[in-house]
Amino acid sequence: MTDNMNRPQDYSKHNITKKLEKSHTIGNSFTDILSVFVMILVVGVISATAYYFVVEKKIFKRGEQQQLEQQVQNSESLLAAVDIELVRLENENQQLKLYNEKVSEENMINEKEFAIYKNIGESYRADLDRTQANLKNTTIEKDRLRGMLNKNMEREKILLKEKNISQIANEENIKQKLQYKKLAVDNNNLKQQLVKEKQMTKLTQEQSSELSRQSREYAKYQSVFFKSISEALIHEDKIRPVGDRFVIPTDVIFKEGEFSIESSARPQLVKIAEIIINMEKTIPDNVKWVVRIDGHSDIVPVMTNQVYKDNRELSYLRAEAVVRFLEGQGVSPKRVVPTGFGENYPILNTQDREKMRVNRRIEIRLTSPY
Repeated sequence: MTDNMNRPQDYSKHNITKKLEKSHTIGNSFTDILSVFVMILVVGVISATAYYFVVEKKIFKRGEQQQLEQQVQNSESLLAAVDIELVRLENENQQLKLYNEKVSEENMINEKEFAIYKNIGESYRADLDRTQANLKNTTIEKDRLRGMLNKNMEREKILLKEKNISQIANEENIKQKLQYKKLAVDNNNLKQQLVKEKQMTKLTQEQSSELSRQSREYAKYQSVFFKSISEALIHEDKIRPVGDRFVIPTDVIFKEGEFSIESSARPQLVKIAEIIINMEKTIPDNVKWVVRIDGHSDIVPVMTNQVYKDNRELSYLRAEAVVRFLEGQGVSPKRVVPTGFGENYPILNTQDREKMRVNRRIEIRLTSPY
């Protein structure tokens, strides 16, 4: 902005100075011409004076006279040249006067322009001074506002820090309250759990007592059932007790690979049905019991043309056939349950086909339905 304001003023000064220098140069040229002219005039005067001096004294000889005449001629020629030069210089002087007048007019115009540009420059300078003063004031105000802003920011940081501390304290307080509440809930839950555990302990004790009682009753009725079957089948050599159950080889009841009961096995199964019916009358209703009929087989694979797909299915079909027969003799369906284990629980682990026949069996035992 400063360069733009100073440019008009500098430009006018340069033009005026240049024109003044040109005018001064022309004046100096004219002075030099006048000096030459004066010198020539002086030479001419001296020559003429010498001539008249020699003539009057009549002291020169003829050769010297000719030389003087030649000098006179030269002086006359020089005077003629001087006259011509004077005419030329007069013309040039007239032109210089006209040019000086023109330069004077231009100088006056340039001085006016210079005054105008000077005023403009001074105006721009004043504007620049005002602008710089305003800028300085603005900078001072900006620094003051920045200082206030920094103070406010520091104050806000302090307030925010205090707020964060307060918030953290509140959060800690809330956390403590929540922890106290959680502890209270946990204590209440523990109390309830303790009550439940006491109830469960009491119930477990009652159930244990009941189970113990039922176990004693089961043992008693199992003993009765075991004794009754033993007496009924005392003459059957192949039917033997094993632990708490009776084991009947499958070849006593079924043909090999079949699950239809042989007629020769029906009398023994009828006796077992009568014993179960008698047990239904003997055992109280509050005692839960069933007679489980378990079917087992050996590991010999079944033939592919059978209606069953494997030994486990065959063992189940045989157990179910026994259950159906007992139900046909009057046994309640809720007292007999068929199961099939296949070859999974052998009596004897062997690869001998003859010895593994013992694993093909039907087991009968009185037990809990649960």
